[in-house]
Amino acid sequence: IRAIDQSGAEEIIAQQSAGQTAPQLVRMGVNFPKTAVDLRAGALTQMRGVIAARMVAKKGHETLFRAIAGARASGIDLALDLFGDGPLEVALRELAKDLGIADLITFGGVLGHDSLMQRLSAGVYDVAVLPSVTARDGDKEGIPVFLMEAMGAGLPVIATPNGGIAELVVQNCGLLVPEYESAALADAIVRLARDGALREKIATAARAQVIEHFDLASTCAKLRLMMAAPDARTQDHSA
Repeated sequence: IRAIDQSGAEEIIAQQSAGQTAPQLVRMGVNFPKTAVDLRAGALTQMRGVIAARMVAKKGHETLFRAIAGARASGIDLALDLFGDGPLEVALRELAKDLGIADLITFGGVLGHDSLMQRLSAGVYDVAVLPSVTARDGDKEGIPVFLMEAMGAGLPVIATPNGGIAELVVQNCGLLVPEYESAALADAIVRLARDGALREKIATAARAQVIEHFDLASTCAKLRLMMAAPDARTQDHSA
């Protein structure tokens, strides 16, 4: 059994019987640009942000919208490109109007992967945000590909420690805030906007983390080795 994050592996182990083979941890991998994006320097009063995620509960869009409103109250605007579709779109459009931030939110619909990668690496954005939460039905993240790709492109990220995200966004690789806490998320947005050196430091560490631990070629090689080496019990019964 292959698990993509440690928390998922532990959940599998908890359901296994004594003597069963433990899952092997082989992370998801991504491709990333050869060079990091050029970030804007200095303090900003308006940041350009991106989230690429289906509009479902676990992605935390509602928390993000409330945080954007909170940041605006502190003098910082986060102009957000939102890519994806989903059942919460109508409700989120209404929430943006109610919060007075409809002018800051661009609903971009479903965007092809190549187009998203081009935008992430073209200097269009200052930050990527994904405030994932555990939904009421228990749905939660593994390690989101969007975060890996944004970090690999050299963008600073703001996220939550939901699912396996804390295994990706470690130490200085991004800002982690508690789930559902829009005030903490707003503070993180304001902090990044006002500190260009912090944005650069986080972005550099984020890209290094993805290159070292989440490179697609490396993770595929590990997975191929697993698939090419069945255990002895499988070999005994193959005849």
